[in-house]
Amino acid sequence: MKRQWHVRREVMERPDAQRRWDRAYQNLLQWTLATERRAAVLQPKHAEEVYHAASSLHPGLDLSAGSASDH
Repeated sequence: MKRQWHVRREVMERPDAQRRWDRAYQNLLQWTLATERRAAVLQPKHAEEVYHAASSLHPGLDLSAGSASDH
């Protein structure tokens, strides 16, 4: 038998709300940093450069694009 779930939301004032939000935000930051560190360890250095080495795209500025005056 499938259960029918009903979600109900309501606003409740809590005396520790600010502390709870701060803690949740700090946990989110720590999780993000840990995820980025793991990704950096798993990827070889300059992976994007190696992957795109055969591409015709190169980093740099197109100086001709900004030569027209905007008057």
